[in-house]
Amino acid sequence: MSEQGPTRGASERGLTRRRLLVGGLAGGALLLTGGSTALVGRARWPVLQGARQVMGTWAHIVLSHPQPQAQQAMEAAFAALEDVQRRMTRFSPDSEIGRVNATAGRMLPVSALTAEVVSTAVALARASDGRFDPGLGMPEAAWGFYDHRAPRHLPGGWARPAPAWRALRLERRDGVPHLGVADPSVQVDLGGIAKGYGVDRAIEVLRAAGVEHALVEAGGDLRALGPRPDGTPWRIGVRHPRRPGQVLAVLPLRDGAVATSGDYENFFVRDGERYAHLLDARSGRPARFHQSVSVIGPTAMLTDALATAACAAPPAEAQALLRRTAPGGWLAVDEVGRMVRG
Repeated sequence: MSEQGPTRGASERGLTRRRLLVGGLAGGALLLTGGSTALVGRARWPVLQGARQVMGTWAHIVLSHPQPQAQQAMEAAFAALEDVQRRMTRFSPDSEIGRVNATAGRMLPVSALTAEVVSTAVALARASDGRFDPGLGMPEAAWGFYDHRAPRHLPGGWARPAPAWRALRLERRDGVPHLGVADPSVQVDLGGIAKGYGVDRAIEVLRAAGVEHALVEAGGDLRALGPRPDGTPWRIGVRHPRRPGQVLAVLPLRDGAVATSGDYENFFVRDGERYAHLLDARSGRPARFHQSVSVIGPTAMLTDALATAACAAPPAEAQALLRRTAPGGWLAVDEVGRMVRG
């Protein structure tokens, strides 16, 4: 999951990076996309749905719970997503990440929430040998993927003596977490992990409100709270990366998360070559190893980051990473369309 730039107009709402099809609500289907939500069929239980633009995409919540508590819980869950955005977006100079990026070399106080995400991001960068890198803000901006505008001239490589994530500094001072960047050529970008964290926060808000059956999805990062109200698993359909409208696979899910990274939403074509928004952290250029990678796991923060890392790694390296870190399973489609499940 990579955070998009400020949300664009209605004509561009389909530009989110991933789409998931959630099937099986009372025999119907709930289509979650970047721009619409539609329930097909008659539900056998009360179902409340909501959609809101947040974190540069559309977030969707579906839950089964008595009213008026259901509506109150949904509003609180959306508020949790918005809180993560306010703290961690790199597109606002007033966010915690925006302030850190504007003051390279200084350590600034940040919230416990932001510190948790940065700490997890650095740990995953280390575990993935840098394939997941929360310090790629500079090359991401140079390629124009944040505002969906192809650059006039293709950026060159981004040779660095050390991985960007190693420039991030996180420490506690008088019990307060502080974050800084030691290298002015590095900018923090939590787009590959913060949206998943926001989904997790929304799920925890729903759980605290007594909700037992819910789905939260934002830009393709999805987490289920409990099973469907009839006790069966939610059935999550993963979009085919090259055949719009076709489902590649259906994944059963209860009390877990799934995230998909792919090259099929935010990209441009130049001289017959496809350039997608997921960058190879080694070169600073768009990765060309996979069409999509889906990861199942306990939290959306984890699956978000792992899907991003695996999609930006050669297939053998990606599969080795996922075997170590994704015991819930995964589904990968490589550059030429070969599908591998683990």
